[in-house]
Amino acid sequence: MNVQPATVQQPPQPPADTKSTNIASDNVKAAVENPKAAPKVQPADTVQISSAAKQALQEATETAAQTAKEAQGGDLQAKKLQAKEAAAQAAQQPPTNTESKGAENLLK
Repeated sequence: MNVQPATVQQPPQPPADTKSTNIASDNVKAAVENPKAAPKVQPADTVQISSAAKQALQEATETAAQTAKEAQGGDLQAKKLQAKEAAAQAAQQPPTNTESKGAENLLK
């Protein structure tokens, strides 16, 4: 028995677009040889942040020490924030001994 290996013919490949390939390689070559001559990308859109937004960001990212210092200096917003934080902390703490005894007396 004589077995021949099967051959598969590949379809012919279309010729590469040499013009666009040459342009791209020329641009890369020019950028490597002279980086200052490379085209610079300009941002399409610019964003301006208002002063109120900047101030809100600063307030949101300041530390507790900064808030305390501002509150001591008379900053009403800092005082309000400290009061809010103190109230939240008090709500998370378990009741003290005297508070729990009062609740036990109510149950009897």
